[in-house]
Amino acid sequence: MLGQFKRVLSLLLALTLLMGVTPVAGFATEDAVSPELQAVLDDPPPSFEGIIPLPMPVPEPEATPEPEATPEPEATPEPEDTPEPEVTPEPEGAPEPEDTPDTEPPDAPVVIAEFDKLDEATLFQRYGLGELSSQDEPVLPGALTGMDTCGAPFVIEEIVWQSVPPFDPAVLAEYTFLPGLPAGYELAEGAQAPVIKVNIEATAIQIDAGDIQGVTPPAAGESPVEAITETEQYTGTVSWTQVESDTSEFETQYTATIILTPGEGYTLEGVAEDFFTVEGALSVSNDADSGVVTAVFPATQAAGLYNAGDIAVINNIIANNGLSWTIANPADGSYVPPDWRDVRWSLGSEDRRITHMYISSKWLWGELDVSGLSALVELNCSYNYSLGALDVSGLSALVKLNCSNNSLGALDVSGLSALVELDCRYTSLTALDVSGLSALVELNCSYNRLTALNVSKNTALYELDCSYNNLTALDVNTALAFLDCSDNSLSKLDVSKSTGLWVLDCSYNNLTALDVSKNTELCELNCSFNYVLTALDVSKNTALYELDCSANNLTALDVSKNTELWELTCRYNPITHFKSTNGRELYVTILPTSNSRVDLHFEPSTGDCWLQAWTNMAYTSLEWTVTGAGTTMDITDYYVYIMLEPDAGPTMVTANFILRVYTAAIGGVTAPATGETPANSITETEQYTGTVSWSPAHATFKPGTAYTAAIVLTPKEGYTLEGVAANFFTVEGAQSVSNDAGSGVITAKFPATGIKVDTGASQGATRPSAGQNPTKTITRTKSLYNLGDIAVINDIIERSNLDWDGWISGDTPPADWAQGIEWSDGKVNKRIVELDISGQKLTGMLDVSGLDELTKLDCSDNDLTSLDVSGCSKLAYLDCSGNDVTELDLSGNGKLIDFNCSDNPLAKLKPVSGGRFHIAIERI
Repeated sequence: MLGQFKRVLSLLLALTLLMGVTPVAGFATEDAVSPELQAVLDDPPPSFEGIIPLPMPVPEPEATPEPEATPEPEATPEPEDTPEPEVTPEPEGAPEPEDTPDTEPPDAPVVIAEFDKLDEATLFQRYGLGELSSQDEPVLPGALTGMDTCGAPFVIEEIVWQSVPPFDPAVLAEYTFLPGLPAGYELAEGAQAPVIKVNIEATAIQIDAGDIQGVTPPAAGESPVEAITETEQYTGTVSWTQVESDTSEFETQYTATIILTPGEGYTLEGVAEDFFTVEGALSVSNDADSGVVTAVFPATQAAGLYNAGDIAVINNIIANNGLSWTIANPADGSYVPPDWRDVRWSLGSEDRRITHMYISSKWLWGELDVSGLSALVELNCSYNYSLGALDVSGLSALVKLNCSNNSLGALDVSGLSALVELDCRYTSLTALDVSGLSALVELNCSYNRLTALNVSKNTALYELDCSYNNLTALDVNTALAFLDCSDNSLSKLDVSKSTGLWVLDCSYNNLTALDVSKNTELCELNCSFNYVLTALDVSKNTALYELDCSANNLTALDVSKNTELWELTCRYNPITHFKSTNGRELYVTILPTSNSRVDLHFEPSTGDCWLQAWTNMAYTSLEWTVTGAGTTMDITDYYVYIMLEPDAGPTMVTANFILRVYTAAIGGVTAPATGETPANSITETEQYTGTVSWSPAHATFKPGTAYTAAIVLTPKEGYTLEGVAANFFTVEGAQSVSNDAGSGVITAKFPATGIKVDTGASQGATRPSAGQNPTKTITRTKSLYNLGDIAVINDIIERSNLDWDGWISGDTPPADWAQGIEWSDGKVNKRIVELDISGQKLTGMLDVSGLDELTKLDCSDNDLTSLDVSGCSKLAYLDCSGNDVTELDLSGNGKLIDFNCSDNPLAKLKPVSGGRFHIAIERI
C-alpha cells in the first residue's frame, strides 16, 4: 500500500513539473512534507485508506483549444517514459470554435485556498487524566469550511481525524489530530489544514488535610521545630517570631509562620480561608488558595506549673468519657490546652491544682472518675444524661456537687465531709445515704426513685427538696427552713422538730393528718391533693402568708387566726363550715349531697367570697339561697359572689341542683316472649319510677304477636324530665323506642313473638378435613356487646391487674364491669363509650387503643407507668392523674377538650395536633 501511495505521489509531482503547475503544499517533494504528514506517509493508518488525495489532472493551457487530431491517450505511462508533449501556440485573434468540447475532467478537484479558522478552545484542548475514555470525546469537528482558489466557499462533510501518536486517554501525552481530506479536494500552495492539539495531563488534587502535624505549642527549654510532619499532600517549613534564643523562653508568646509546598499531584487551589489547624494554637489563619499559615500560641510556661496528676485526670476523661477537649501533650504540667477554659486552677508559681470544674452538658458517657482531683472544691457534671456512674471518693475538699440529670443509678458521697450543696435530681437513684455529710446545707434529690430518706443527722441542713420520689418514710431534723416532699407516697409526716420551718410543700401524698402546730414561723403551706386529709389546724401559724389546701377531704376550715394570710386556695373540698379572718363565718349546704361539691374561693384582703357548685350529674338549673349576714353581690347558674361582713354573724348558703334525668336505659321491661306475663312497672332507679301498659292487653303474651309498651316515668324528688332530649330513652329488645323532648312518656315497639331465625347461612361450620377436629358450634352472627371491646377489657384485667371478672360471652356483662363501663345504645354490638377504672391499683401499661368509640376515660389514682390512647379518636375527656406515666402521646386525640395529667412524672408530652382543650397539668 505504501509503495502505491509513493508511486501516485511521484506521478503527481512529475505531471505538475511537466505542466508548469506549482505543487500543492504538502505534496511537492518529500522534503517539503510536514513531520506529521511524513509520519503518515511512512506508516499510513488504516483509517486513511480511500481518502488519499487523487493525482491532480494536467490543466489545459489558457485560451488554447485542444487539437482535434490529438487523441487522448488511453493510459498515462510512468513519468520517465512519457515524452514531453508539444505545445501548440494559439493563433492570435483566432476565435474559439463554437463546438469545441470541454476537455476538463467531469469531476474537477476543489483546490482549497484556506480553511476557516477554528477557535482556540478547539485547536488546543487540555484534559485531566481520567476525564476521557475514547477518541470520540475530544472536540473534533465533523465538518470543515473554507474558501477555494476561485473564492467560492466550501463545506467538507464527514471529516476523519487521525491522532499522532495513536490516541490513548490513559497515557499522559500530547496528541496531534490531523484531518484526512476526501477525494476531490486539494490544498493550494501555502494552504494548511487545521491541526488540533489534545493534551492529557495529570489532575491535581485539592489539599484536604487541614490538620498540620509536627508543630506543637512552644514549651520552655524546647528547641523550635523548623519543619512540619511531611504528608503525601504537602511538606512545610516553620519559622518563628519572638525567638530570642535557640530555645523557647518562659512566659513568652510565639507565632509560627508555616509555608506549605504541595506534593506531586496536589494543589492549594480551592483551599478555603482559615482552613488549616494547628494543635494547641490560640488562632490559626491562612488566605484562600494559600499555603502560608500563621499560628499564634499561648505564652510558654515553666515546666511543673500545673499539677501533672490533675492533668492526667482530665486527659483520662477526654479519652474515656467523650469530653471534646484537647489532650494535654506533653502532660508534664508545663502547659494546658487553651480549650480547658471550664477548669479553674489554684494560684501559685508551680504545682497548681484544679479547684473548680464545669463539664455540664458535654454529652459525656460511661463512668466519670474524678477521685484524683483531691483539691476540687466545686464540680458540675450535670445534664450529661448518658453518664452512668460517678466516682467522687476521697474528695474531702469538695464543697459543691451538681451531678443532676444523669443516669447514675447510685451515688456514694460518704467521704465528702466538707460538702455543703448537693444536687442529684433526675439521676435514677434508688437509695441515698447522706448521714456523714455534717456540713450539708442544701440537698436536692428530687425526681428519683427513693423509697426512704433520713436527714436527721444533717443538723446544718437548711433546704431539702425530695419531691417526686417514692418515699413512704421521711425523717427530718430541726434546722430545716425549706422542705418540699411533694409527690411521694407519705402517709405521715413529722415536722414537729423543724420549728424554724418557713416553707412546707407536702402536696400529692397520702397524708391522713398533718400537725404544723410547732411550726410557728411557717409562711407558706401547700398540703393540697392528699385526698384523705380530713382536718387541718393552722391556728398556731399566725405568720402564714400563703395556704393551699385544695383537693383534700376537709369539711371545715378555720383561718381566723391567720391575719397575715394573703393567698388562700381551698377548692375541691367538701367544706360546709368556713371561718375567715376577722370573724367572718360561712356555712354551706349542697343538694343533693352525693356526687356534688362547692368550691370555695376566698380573698383574705377584701373578704370577697366566691362559691362555685359542681356536680357530675346532669342538671337543668341550680338554685342558690343566701341567708344571714353578708352582702350578695352576684348569683348565676354556676356561682354565687358574696361580700362577707366582718363580725356580723354567720352567712348561710344553700346550693340546690335540680337534676335532669340522665339514665336512658329503662330496666324491667324485656321483649315479650310467648307464654310470659307482661310487666306492669319498670325497675325503679334513684331518678325515677315508672308504669307499663301493653297493647294488645293480653294476660300472657301470645305467639306471633307484635306488642307495644307504653311506659310513663315519674321523676323522684330533685330530678326533672325538663331538658331530656327527644327519643332519649332505650328499652332492651325493642325495635323502636320514642319519647318527646322533656317527656317521660315512652313508646317501645317489640318484634312479634315467635319469630323464626332469619339467618339462612350458618357461619363457622367448615368442610370436614382429615386430621381436623369437627366443629361443634356455629359463629354467632351478632353479639349484644362488641367482642373487640370486651377483649380490650379482658387484656386490661390480665396485663394491668384489673380486679374484675373475665367475660367472653358478650351477653350480660359481669356486675363489676357494669360499675365502670358505659355502653352505647342499641340492640346489638354495643360499644364502650365511657370507662372509669380509677383507683383500681392498676400497674404497668394501660392500652385502650382498641376502644375507638371511647369518649371518656378516667384511669386516675393508679400505679400506671404508660398509657396508650392512640386509637381513641373520639376521646373528649381524659383523667390520668395520680400515676407514674413519664411519656404521653395525644397527637391522635383531636377531640380532646378536658385533660388532667397532674401528679405524674411526665418528661415528654406530645399534645393534640391542632386541638384546643382545657388541661390540668399543675405538677408534672
